[in-house]
Amino acid sequence: GTKLLERRARGVTMTPSGVLLLSFSQQSLFRINEMIGAIDDLQELRAGQVSIGSVEGVATSLLSQCIVAFQQAHASVSISLSVLSSRAVVDAVLSGEVEIGVAFEPQKLRELRFVQAVVQPLCVVVRTDHPIARKRSIEIAEIVKHPLVLPNASFGLRQTFDRATAAAGISATPAVETNSIEAVKTLVKGSSSFATILHRFVVEHEIRRNELRAIPINESLMASTREVLLVRKDKFLSQAALQFLADLTRRMSAVQGSRSAKAAR
Repeated sequence: GTKLLERRARGVTMTPSGVLLLSFSQQSLFRINEMIGAIDDLQELRAGQVSIGSVEGVATSLLSQCIVAFQQAHASVSISLSVLSSRAVVDAVLSGEVEIGVAFEPQKLRELRFVQAVVQPLCVVVRTDHPIARKRSIEIAEIVKHPLVLPNASFGLRQTFDRATAAAGISATPAVETNSIEAVKTLVKGSSSFATILHRFVVEHEIRRNELRAIPINESLMASTREVLLVRKDKFLSQAALQFLADLTRRMSAVQGSRSAKAAR
């Protein structure tokens, strides 16, 4: 083997090979300690990243609230949020592009784990001075008598609305359709004649400010829609992602619990 030490008159010294080995050993020890420190940072949420894919309605409401609270508690963890269609959310979770997904009525696949689901009925949303604003509930046949501003067919909620109208034998051609929930809300707030179909939680702030009303729709398909929190079953989740998943699960559970309590009263 290679000599690392040699004996001389004044004692034992390292050979050039020994000096090289010592240098590499010291560097390796430094890198190992650095790695241990980095792992500790990840475990203690002093570093890390969380990637999320979500439908727009949840991304601009419940999910945004969760992100703000998480960042306040774990400022060193970065978050990547992609706003996608429900189908694209599922695809992104399956491909590993995102760790966590929130989708509207996603298809059940064996590769996915549904962590939490919130039943959120679709409502007709109008301005407070709209002719139907004071109704306690409404039929689909009456909704379509008013100019509709709807998300386009890439949105799960639009697909649900189209199925419900087709099942009722009703034709519904929107006055305006768009690929943006925010644009839908802006248009409805701008006209006392426009109506749209959204989940109540998407317009909760506007309802509190007395700008919009959300009226339940008397139709079983639209009364039982779900927003689902999901991950891939075999995906390793970082400590940061696990913590965020737990936080969002609690928030979704609270929303579901609040809705159940209101329904029981």
